Amino acid sequence: MSRSFLGRGDYISYPIIVNKNALSVPLAYLNNIEEGTCVIRETINGEYTLSFTAIIEEFKTEFLYDENNLIEVDGDLFKPLILEELHSEDGLLTISVSCEHITYELLDNVMTDFSYSYKDITEVITACLTGTEFILAGTDVTLKTDINYTEECNSKQILQAIANNWKAELKYNRYNIYAYNRIGADRGVDFRFGKNITGLKRTVDRSTRDSEGNPTISYEVDVVELKFIDEDYAQLEYFELGDTVRVVDSALNISVKQRIVSLERDVLTGKNTSLTLGNVTDDIRTTISSMQSDVTEVKQVITNSSPDWDKIKEITDNLGNVIASKLSGTLQLATTAIENATTTMKISDNGILFHNQPTEELSTFACLLNSNGITFANSKDVSGNWIWQSALNSEGLIANKVVASALYGLTMQAVSIVGGTITGGTINGVTMEGSTIYAGNRTTGNYTQISANGDIRVYQNHNVSASFWTNEDMGGYMTIHNSVGYEIFRIQGIGSGNEVDIQSAEGSWSMGVQGQDK
Repeated sequence: MSRSFLGRGDYISYPIIVNKNALSVPLAYLNNIEEGTCVIRETINGEYTLSFTAIIEEFKTEFLYDENNLIEVDGDLFKPLILEELHSEDGLLTISVSCEHITYELLDNVMTDFSYSYKDITEVITACLTGTEFILAGTDVTLKTDINYTEECNSKQILQAIANNWKAELKYNRYNIYAYNRIGADRGVDFRFGKNITGLKRTVDRSTRDSEGNPTISYEVDVVELKFIDEDYAQLEYFELGDTVRVVDSALNISVKQRIVSLERDVLTGKNTSLTLGNVTDDIRTTISSMQSDVTEVKQVITNSSPDWDKIKEITDNLGNVIASKLSGTLQLATTAIENATTTMKISDNGILFHNQPTEELSTFACLLNSNGITFANSKDVSGNWIWQSALNSEGLIANKVVASALYGLTMQAVSIVGGTITGGTINGVTMEGSTIYAGNRTTGNYTQISANGDIRVYQNHNVSASFWTNEDMGGYMTIHNSVGYEIFRIQGIGSGNEVDIQSAEGSWSMGVQGQDK
């Protein structure tokens, strides 16, 4: 930046033309700019532009026509976008130039989609800037949240969306991007009509309201910076974009503190000439490139959509409401989220997913519905993926627990019924295979166990007191045990079934059995 000092508090600061591939080499100093025309406009999370009018001179303005050349102002970089030449009746040739900050090149970095869930701002901005010359140079934002763009988008658009979602305010310098919780400070600066305000406009907008339901109020202020009149005011009157200042106008009964959300600065003098005070807008997007793009897109939409207007009229009433009976075909849904206070529903190619928090990372329960059935989960693996534990499909119900007032015609396989009581009813048509049944109180040790192979054991105080067994070679047998679980008596059939073998602690003997029918 070339500067010429004129006197106390005044200086001229000239923009420089440089080539983007050799930023340290000046091509021309634009000391031919008309006074009062070289203005930077900057809005928090919005417009950042430069405009000026210069007298056309050889070896100066000719560099503006090379698309690889940039304008350097106070160490920052702007890209010429619109050039308008004027030949006035007095013979003067001038050129008016509209520039955007270099970060608007991010409009050209197109992505097919951009989705991240519960991430910090460093990770998502770094991903957004991948493949570009820009970097995230600093942030103090610690919030983690989501962003979900399923259609084609660009890095400039995504950067603005990140600022909105992560509640950040962006600052730019050359190829460096900064994301802060809040820019600016409260330096105790006052703007008073008759002192450093030459004009003030207050706007009450009832179309937008604050969190308490009050209309938003903004102030546009034309200021005279006293630091350029008297050096003693230099520290007292210093302010930047994002600062909180007090505005006082006794005639309008105004005495409020507001933030500087937008400002205009004269590059040649360094003076802030106009300020907007109020609330930070979420997404302004009133840049030259976006307006041109919007106009082109609107024209294309009108051209493409005009044949369908008659069809739209057929399925809507006079108020524009869709008539349900007129709808036909399949509703094609991309990934869609519907949220309320307790549940989030997402519709995707995989089906309909419900989870109990706004993000899956924070959720502890999920339900998935698709053509394969219904599945449930209440836990995740180490990678954060749901562990689906239950399912209902065309083949039946698979569950860890079933609670019902009645079960009819049911086949239960490989199931353990533990700690339950069946009373006052009849179980009909039930087959239980490959299972162990416990009756009684296993905690106290007094219960009966029926095993999967048909054996029956009776326990008392955790010790076997009696049992009934099957034996492949000799049929079944019964045992009696003492109080500590030792077997003291056994009855067992032997041979062809006409003899019984009786064993006890005193010995054993066999005896024949007389049948009823011989």
